[in-house]
Amino acid sequence: MEEHVKTGARKCDYEEEEVIANMWVQLLIQFNVYFSGVWVVVTIFFLNCEFANINGIEKILSILSLVVAIPLEVVRLYLGYTGNLMSAIPSFAAFLILSFLIQLPLQAYLLLATHTVQHLLPTVVQSITAGTLLLQIATGVPAMRKLSAFRRKQFQMQRWQYMGKTSVTERSDSKSVSVIE
Repeated sequence: MEEHVKTGARKCDYEEEEVIANMWVQLLIQFNVYFSGVWVVVTIFFLNCEFANINGIEKILSILSLVVAIPLEVVRLYLGYTGNLMSAIPSFAAFLILSFLIQLPLQAYLLLATHTVQHLLPTVVQSITAGTLLLQIATGVPAMRKLSAFRRKQFQMQRWQYMGKTSVTERSDSKSVSVIE
C-alpha cells in the first residue's frame, strides 16, 4: 500500500474578509470626536450664563436635551467609528438611525434655543455641530447602501461557491451513501 502525504499550506474554504470603509464618513466622525469636546464646554458654559434669563420650560428642555444629547453623542460616534471601519452593518445602521431620529432634532432645538441665538460663539459652535451631523447623514446613507450591496454580493458569491461543493461519505456498515450540501 502506498501512502501519499501532502505537504504545504492548507487551503481555506473562504478568503480573508474584505472591509469597505468610507473615507468621508470616517473623516467627519473623526472631526466630530474632537469637536464634540468644544461643543459640550461652550454649550454648558453659555447655558449656565443665561440660565437665570430663560423661562422655566426652556430651562427644562435645554437641560433635558443636553442630558440626552451628550451621552448619545458618545455612543453614536462609537457606533459610527466601529461600524464604518469594521464594515459592520448593524453598528453603522445604528449610527445612522441615532443620527437622524434622535440627534438631529436635539441639535436643531439647541441651535434654535434663545440662550444659543443671543450669543455668537454658541451659535457658531452649534451650527458647526449641526452641519457636521447633516454631512454625516448625507455621506452615511450612500456609504450604507454601498456597504449593504457589497455584503449582499459577498454572501451570494459564498452561497454559489458552497452550493457546488458536496461531500460524499460512505458508511462501511450499511454501504449507504449520504450527500451533505
